[in-house]
Amino acid sequence: LIFGGIVMSEYSFVVKQETIERNIAEFAKRAAKYGVEYSVKPLAFDEARVTISGSCTSKLALIAGVLTHKEDE
Repeated sequence: LIFGGIVMSEYSFVVKQETIERNIAEFAKRAAKYGVEYSVKPLAFDEARVTISGSCTSKLALIAGVLTHKEDE
């Protein structure tokens, strides 16, 4: 994607709804800080498809890691 001369990257991945609920506050805070856009679409089996987009792939990776982080069992 190209937006205003800036190349935008977009990634989608599937995450358990429970994991999203646990991490969404920190995820949303960092997404806003880094200018990352995201959407969450519910799927079957208590999962959701998350799509993130932005101009810096390292920031996208960081944001994805925040959202998908699992607690140590």
